[in-house]
Amino acid sequence: MLALNISLIMLGIYLISLIIRVLQTKSNRSNLAYEAGCEPVTRYPHKDPIFGLDLFLATSRAFKAGRFLQFHTDQFRVYGKTFRAHYMGNMIIKTSQPENFKAVYATSFDHFGMEPLRSGGTLSSFDTSNIQPFDGSTFDLVPLLGRLFLDTSTEFVFGKSTESLLRQVSPRFKEFLDAFKYAQRGSSVRKLLGRLSFLYRDKKWTEARAKIYAFCDVHVARVLDQQQKEKSSLNSHEENSQMPETNRKRWVLLE
Repeated sequence: MLALNISLIMLGIYLISLIIRVLQTKSNRSNLAYEAGCEPVTRYPHKDPIFGLDLFLATSRAFKAGRFLQFHTDQFRVYGKTFRAHYMGNMIIKTSQPENFKAVYATSFDHFGMEPLRSGGTLSSFDTSNIQPFDGSTFDLVPLLGRLFLDTSTEFVFGKSTESLLRQVSPRFKEFLDAFKYAQRGSSVRKLLGRLSFLYRDKKWTEARAKIYAFCDVHVARVLDQQQKEKSSLNSHEENSQMPETNRKRWVLLE
């Protein structure tokens, strides 16, 4: 009996502390929103307001039907450019407002656990023969835009573009591109599952992820070797400290 009473007391203390923590979090968020001049956020009209399974199922159906982007576009058209929702038990904020992206990635990035976006670098060469003159016909730009994203990302991160937009792509890059495309789709499915992502099992996705890691390891090793050589050069000559600003290299994330 005594043990039961102690358990009930501990449970009561836990529930009270949980309620206090929730109220404090809500109060802090309200104060921050007021200081930043934020407007009230529209709420998504959930059928399941606790876990948000209705939104999860709707998103999954749109993803399978190839309407993922259109689905989000329709949501912003109906519920506004910024709204809150529950997704697999988590409260999320969905936005298409440029000012919000600016705050998250630039002006207030430290409030969101982010690093600021840095400019610099060059875009990879684009083979214009991939785009045909307009004659009334249509073609799919999505694969080309996906390759452009990959080229600019690898240029920024590794200092060396995959150059996937060129007409001639090496077999090694072709293997990486195929793995990247498949892994990206699998990662989207895992993101849809949220906390249940551990239920996603796909051997091909695991193999694609391993190929991407192997590709990245080569570039990481190259950069580490380059940094070691530069460090040795600095220790012996100390010339880079006198280098004028105009001659400094472009921004590369790994460097």
